[in-house]
Amino acid sequence: MGASFKIHGHGDGLSLVGPPFSYGVDIDDVHFTLAHLVDRRSHPDIESWIAADLDAARSAKLRFVFGHVPMSSIAVDTSAGYITRLGAIFTRGHADVAVFGHEHLVWDENIPLPAGGTIREVLVGCTSGFYNYGPSKPSMKRAHCAGTTYAGHIDAQRCTMPNGGGVFMLAHGRKGRLLQHARASFTIFTIDGAHVSATPMTLDAKGHPIPFYL
Repeated sequence: MGASFKIHGHGDGLSLVGPPFSYGVDIDDVHFTLAHLVDRRSHPDIESWIAADLDAARSAKLRFVFGHVPMSSIAVDTSAGYITRLGAIFTRGHADVAVFGHEHLVWDENIPLPAGGTIREVLVGCTSGFYNYGPSKPSMKRAHCAGTTYAGHIDAQRCTMPNGGGVFMLAHGRKGRLLQHARASFTIFTIDGAHVSATPMTLDAKGHPIPFYL
């Protein structure tokens, strides 16, 4: 039986800077900061907590930050204020990977930070959401999307994920949006020393897990 993980943080169930909303966890020499980032407005208490949690984990070999709303949007215009605030915190805290959801698509890219350098941002998609979004035109350009035919869609786009080079397709879906060919059900993160790989998974017609990338 595996040992339980020690949770860093104290809360009464009501504070957004305590469990279950925000807390830190160490697994071996990797630190995970799980923060209540649910919109792009300024939340000084949560942002201060993230900074303190990362600072306390400065001896970790890798630092992951998990939130809901991505720092850099792939579907719409990025909020300059949001990326400036979080980017400064991630730079000072030496965060390595930021994992988000919200935009109902799969993405993996190194995002430039205002003070220089980058952080790897991984969007893990959404299995059950009725509505899905596609990447914006600037995001499609960075993924080198090009016209092709896919599953009967003659105006589909073949794209390459900026990190890792995984191939995915975009085709017109609900409301004419260019949507990814599948929804991600979960993402597998593999850590080998300082190297982190992210493998998004989807389900086939029989419900069996298969890789998201073609």
